[in-house]
Amino acid sequence: MRSRDPDARLAERALREAWPVPEDRRAELVAKLIDVALAEATPPRERVSAVKALLMAGRLNIEAIRTAQAADYEDVLARLDALQGTLTRGELAAGACEAERA
Repeated sequence: MRSRDPDARLAERALREAWPVPEDRRAELVAKLIDVALAEATPPRERVSAVKALLMAGRLNIEAIRTAQAADYEDVLARLDALQGTLTRGELAAGACEAERA
């Protein structure tokens, strides 16, 4: 993005290149890009770059959520494997029936 605003250029570059941005500054970066994207004086090329950077930020957030969910899922599978190693199938089935009744 060839913005006349150096802060907007840095914000776009930080998102594009996945710089380690402190969490308390991320909202500020996104707000700056939104300002560039919505400003009437922003040239079309800069506007498109800002919107692309915002979309990239959204994709990164979704990717982070999926990674966190996968980690939780793997943890649940590890717990299940541990339970299966200590309990017999009958004990697991009995526990499931009791949980359904509760």
